[in-house]
Amino acid sequence: MEGKVLEAILTRRSVRQYKPEVLSEQQISAIVDAALASPSASNSQPWLLRVITRKPLIEEFDEAIFESFKDAAPEIYERSKSRGSTVLYHAPLVILVLIPEASKPLMDAGILAENIAIAAKGIGLDSVILGLPGFLFRSAEAGAKWREKLQIPKGYELGITVAVGYKADSAVVRDYAPDYSKVAYIR
Repeated sequence: MEGKVLEAILTRRSVRQYKPEVLSEQQISAIVDAALASPSASNSQPWLLRVITRKPLIEEFDEAIFESFKDAAPEIYERSKSRGSTVLYHAPLVILVLIPEASKPLMDAGILAENIAIAAKGIGLDSVILGLPGFLFRSAEAGAKWREKLQIPKGYELGITVAVGYKADSAVVRDYAPDYSKVAYIR
């Protein structure tokens, strides 16, 4: 079977290095539209999105995330250090998926993040879905500062982050082979 959506799903990979090229408003709008079309439990659409394209803010956020690992998660700090001391990988677009603190609809946030990733691939971009930026909010002081900077309202928290952009020529992308041993057909 063939189709553009299936092709986008099967060719999407996590990209951890991006070109500095700015995305067009049309590209960003298409990605946001795809995100907002995501299904959710009881069609509750519990999320809020923060769509960030301001490069200095992305760089400052990235540095703060990386530094938050130093004491809290030294192994992640070292892994991130080996990847250029970056978590957002110089992406020109970063989308934060905010979720209600009370109900924590992580599945809904994950579905929305996947819609972003597939839509990005479908329009010739790449992405990486990230959970690590949440570490920054474990510190009360840093968390309060970044909640304000990122306009995270009371009652919401960061669920998941997606970095989007054009894959850098030097980006290393892992090969993928489906593991059919994980599938059991019941007929």
